[in-house]
Amino acid sequence: MLRLTDVKGTLEKTRLDNVELVRTMVAKQKGPDSENPIMKRLIARMMEKYETYSKEIFDYEKKEAAYIEFYKALLSEHELEEIVAFYRTDGGRALVRVQPQLLAKMQHEAAGKFGGTEDRVNAIMKETVEEIEAELTKESKLP
Repeated sequence: MLRLTDVKGTLEKTRLDNVELVRTMVAKQKGPDSENPIMKRLIARMMEKYETYSKEIFDYEKKEAAYIEFYKALLSEHELEEIVAFYRTDGGRALVRVQPQLLAKMQHEAAGKFGGTEDRVNAIMKETVEEIEAELTKESKLP
């Protein structure tokens, strides 16, 4: 059923949408130093770190067993067979086709309502600022 509903593809699309959402949030944080090359480097590095983090939280292979257990725990084999039969209908295929768009829309509407992602983005930003400050200090001491 996970293959039939393209959970892996949907999860990856959701991850990409999430990264773009964070990128947009960061871009909106324009300040007096936003055109500074150091600031641009900071933002690029922070986004690289967030992209890595997003691959951890949206990793299908790590979640697949949990998805299977979730379905097994909540649905009987007969119910799963009926669900699979539905997904093989035109309506079921249509639902699979639009599901990534529905998830992306829900994610965009939920942006800012979940502190976990915002907290992690802020922590990544702080860590990256500290790294760049250390690099700048080191560079300024070079002959």
